Amino acid sequence: MNNKKVLVLISAIILMIMALGTAYAFFNYTKISTRSHQMLAGDISLVYNEEQDTLSLTNFFPETAEEARSRNDNFITFTIDGTNQSGKNINYEIDLLYGDEISGRNRIADNLIAFDLEENNTLIVDSGSYEDISNSVSIWNNTIPGGTSSNITKTYKLRMWVSDDILISDTNPDANYTTSEFKNLFASIRVRVLGDFAEHTHVSTRTIYKVMANNVSANNEVDFSNISPIDDNNLNGQGIQIYDKETYGVDSDGGDLPIYYYRGDVNNNNVEFAGICWRILRTTSTGGVKLIYNGTYSNSTKCSSSGVGNIDGGGSNYSTEWNAGYTYYKNSVDNNSTAKTVIEQWFLNNIVDKVNYNDYLEDVGFCNDVRTLSSAKVTELGLDSNYGWYNAAGRLTVTNNHIPTPTLGCPESYLYTTSTSERGNKKLTYPVSLITGDEVVLAGGKYNASNQRYFLYSNYRYGYWTLSPVYSQYSVPYMFVNRVDTSLYAINVSNNGGVGIRPVISLKPDVKILDDGSTGTYSNPYRVIVE
Repeated sequence: MNNKKVLVLISAIILMIMALGTAYAFFNYTKISTRSHQMLAGDISLVYNEEQDTLSLTNFFPETAEEARSRNDNFITFTIDGTNQSGKNINYEIDLLYGDEISGRNRIADNLIAFDLEENNTLIVDSGSYEDISNSVSIWNNTIPGGTSSNITKTYKLRMWVSDDILISDTNPDANYTTSEFKNLFASIRVRVLGDFAEHTHVSTRTIYKVMANNVSANNEVDFSNISPIDDNNLNGQGIQIYDKETYGVDSDGGDLPIYYYRGDVNNNNVEFAGICWRILRTTSTGGVKLIYNGTYSNSTKCSSSGVGNIDGGGSNYSTEWNAGYTYYKNSVDNNSTAKTVIEQWFLNNIVDKVNYNDYLEDVGFCNDVRTLSSAKVTELGLDSNYGWYNAAGRLTVTNNHIPTPTLGCPESYLYTTSTSERGNKKLTYPVSLITGDEVVLAGGKYNASNQRYFLYSNYRYGYWTLSPVYSQYSVPYMFVNRVDTSLYAINVSNNGGVGIRPVISLKPDVKILDDGSTGTYSNPYRVIVE
């Protein structure tokens, strides 16, 4: 699928990255103290050297981060050299400012330009974008420690491109620009380095949504009738994919943004939040990010030794009442399933006590679709008529050449939200629940098929519960379970033989992650900034 939003062929716009002159960066001090530290001008230096002062970029169109990084004509390189024999740290920051105007052209909106910054060949700002650069914006800060007698050299590479989030159209009223307007645009950026003894605070603008949107897989051929990866020669859509709303239905998240999801054997979707390791499932159409629990974070090993987490070490049944509902109606009141009780107690103990979750988690809802298939649909799909089949089975099983159609849509009455939500059934105490069978299939699972390579694989006993029921037999519901030997398997709700529970949450769209060069791996996970 082509994820670019350029609707017609257009002329290129001109972009320029310009660097301010050598020695623009100065440390600021007003007197030399000889009582505790001898500080001489020759003892301290912070020199900024650019290898080129102007970079003109031509033949430019909106592109993804992957496409931009394949070019060698859209970046500028500069170095910062420093020595510091004083007793105080020299702190420096790298800023972006507007460059020169170009006569007869209009400056492109700041938030439609994307930036990468590398430090000594390590990516430290990944697809950054900024709402306003007119008065300068700090994108990175670092320190030359006091007592540094040998020279420290940092080589930086700043790359700039037009984000493919831009919409150009002569007919769409939501377009950022018409084709004629786009032809007349320009962007020019200057790099400034400031150094002094003061502490510099860098405000991150990095979000997981931006990272995923800028790193969509070039292999967008996905076959949901098989696992991902199938083998080394057929990855079946492994990487970051775009959810196809036209084919699989509009989502129930409440927004209108594209949804990106991870699929297959990936190791760049690890996140630390509230001292806990999570794996990224997908983004939401509001710009948020759904995460699934993956164990405890360690300062020494990060998420490398967290394992596939289960919060209930002894295993748990889904419900003692033989009911597929996350809640069920009995004695004239709604009652919690066992799974809901266990998850909400865990959330109270592990999230509520650590962070103000309302500041970080969105209430997009979780789908527990307990509708059943008609007898005609059961016959059409070739399912065993001796069972009572649920809607999820109709979407996710492979029968009669039926291709699974995982959806992120949900009927309002089966969408579990909290009491403060404007949507859903408002039956949750906290914005936390389970993964759905549909999300398992999106990630690379398949009903009654083993997949020990995709990122949701668990070797925990009988796996872990989902929110999606499969069928009922003798009035006993069976739920989809992501199992050790089968990526999606059916287990009855009262089974207490070691099925685990992995909570799922969703980060708000405005939640930022550190601009620390993290790549989402086990040893270098994205880290949510918690104030």
